[in-house]
Amino acid sequence: MYTRMKALGSLCVIAIVLTGCSSGPAFRPDPKPTAVELAETAPEDFAIAVTVYSVMTDRANWSTLPRPRRPARYVLEPDGVLRAAVGPSADRQEFPPVMRELSPSDVEDIWRLVQTGGLFKADLPGIIGSPRELIVRRSRPTAMVELAGAGERRLIATPLATQDTPAPELERVIDRLAMLAWQPQ
Repeated sequence: MYTRMKALGSLCVIAIVLTGCSSGPAFRPDPKPTAVELAETAPEDFAIAVTVYSVMTDRANWSTLPRPRRPARYVLEPDGVLRAAVGPSADRQEFPPVMRELSPSDVEDIWRLVQTGGLFKADLPGIIGSPRELIVRRSRPTAMVELAGAGERRLIATPLATQDTPAPELERVIDRLAMLAWQPQ
């Protein structure tokens, strides 16, 4: 009897472990990105998270960098709450503190910048399937952008503006988020 219960208990534990191990990654981007029908106003599920990996890790020199290229993490939630963390320790794993709740017009401004920047284009360069695909080269500022809106999701990794790879649209989005999070110019 004891042996049967022990065997049954072992089978239950194995079944639970195997079920847990078979779950997929937490972030599941769209398998084949499609162009999003962009509305005039931000969809209810609009959210954006931007992590900027900078070439500078010395806090004393941050002021020499343009605001969008400073190491930081900005998260705009669907309810308009803006979170921000600044500094080399700010990465995708960090859940930044609340900075403020944005007005609907501020959220619309960010939405328009995302639209005009083409960040929801299906053929946008830099779309990646998983955060593990991000390779940060400390020789140039890089941004990882997580977007959600109109039922679609995007994960984009791109170098920020340098001489050979301009990304002015994304830098405008980052600069606006930084300004709304009260980061100095």
